[in-house]
Amino acid sequence: MISLPHNGNIAKILSVIMAFALWLYVMNEQNPPITLPYTVNLQVQGLPDNILLLSAPEAVRVKVRGTRSVVTEVSGKDIKAFVDMRGAQKGEYSKKPQIVLPNDMQLVEVMPEVVLVRTDDAVKRSMPVDVRYSGQLPVELHVASMTVVPRSARISGAESIVSRVARVDTLFNLDHKTAGAIKADTPLLAVDHENKPVEKVIIDPSYVSLAIDIVEKENAVPLPVKIFTSGSLSAGYNVGSITSNPTQIMLSGAYSLVGAVKEISTEEISLDGLKRDTVRKVRLRVPQGLIAEPDVVDVLIKVGKN
Repeated sequence: MISLPHNGNIAKILSVIMAFALWLYVMNEQNPPITLPYTVNLQVQGLPDNILLLSAPEAVRVKVRGTRSVVTEVSGKDIKAFVDMRGAQKGEYSKKPQIVLPNDMQLVEVMPEVVLVRTDDAVKRSMPVDVRYSGQLPVELHVASMTVVPRSARISGAESIVSRVARVDTLFNLDHKTAGAIKADTPLLAVDHENKPVEKVIIDPSYVSLAIDIVEKENAVPLPVKIFTSGSLSAGYNVGSITSNPTQIMLSGAYSLVGAVKEISTEEISLDGLKRDTVRKVRLRVPQGLIAEPDVVDVLIKVGKN
């Protein structure tokens, strides 16, 4: 024979049920379940050492559901989204993002459901360093010598990107530079055949050391010979003409020194006592640091009677 619960027990059971129902009601009213969207950074995990990532979405959108008190305390940083690329080779892969949620939350939707991941072989290449100049030196200066250390650099990255690199350049600005020895550390830049930077490659080292020697240019200009005389002819005679052979010489040397000279004078020629035509070999007065070619000229002095 089945015995029925005592009236007191029934009352207790009913009170528990009513309390639970009331709790559910309060929770739904005060802390209802809600659905919210989040933007979550997408991680690419498990790539082999010889494979590099070419492209993948930076983030995905997820919708999650949970009680308001839980969901509103969560940010996109608390949710993890990733694709597993273990065993991948060079190519394209369609992957479903895997989502890891905090406790007491449910995944409602992932957008997009499938992402495209592109991978490539990892390669390395050694290339010489090209030194390029920008700006301009003063007209009288030039770069006499330049050394770069090291002379080559190693570039690494995805094969399809590294193959676009035509040169590894370093740039040195010549503006406002003066004569002397200059040392500078300058960054390296990978460029393609159109001189456009190639990004997403690693250059090792990233800087080189330059030693540049800037000196004054050598210059050579033709200048007239000026004949310098002193004294006077014998009584009753006069100078018909005085000419040199050659009438011009070539003066060479430092740009600024040559530019300051307008003519080259002979050493002093005495006219005292001359009564007839005379030819003399005379040295030129060449400023210190300069070279005259020739440095001796023939001076013809023609003498006439009054």
